[in-house]
Amino acid sequence: MLIVRFGLGDRAFGVRARDVREILPLCRTRPVPGVPAFVTGEFLLGGERVPVIDLRRWLDGDGSRRDLATRMLLLDWRGTAGSGPVAFLAERVRETVEVPRSSIAPRSVGEPGERVLGGSFLHDGVQVQLLEPAALLTTELATLLYPADAADPT
Repeated sequence: MLIVRFGLGDRAFGVRARDVREILPLCRTRPVPGVPAFVTGEFLLGGERVPVIDLRRWLDGDGSRRDLATRMLLLDWRGTAGSGPVAFLAERVRETVEVPRSSIAPRSVGEPGERVLGGSFLHDGVQVQLLEPAALLTTELATLLYPADAADPT
């Protein structure tokens, strides 16, 4: 399985490469009113609104460092409330790694019922925690980020 590996603070994370539409450089965003602090803003991509979520702020409370290796992972979110593109800030996005499925340990951290964390694996002596992109947005947050009237051009 091909994994996009990145850092958040002093921790290592990964997401399946098949779930990532594009890896983008940082860009200017405009604020989104009424959303949690971990939503850093939104930008337009091909005329489509793309909310940007700071994964580090969401998971740890600290904002992501903004340096040359900080990127935006563009994914397509699909849920019961609808679907849309979403970008996640990720620090130290530097590589993709091929990981055999048999090397991925079952999920062993996080709160019971927490769905955003997948399994984990060891890469170059570092424990890498997989994220489950389908579970990163709740229906409530998606309703704030993708209001029905904003998607309707009429």
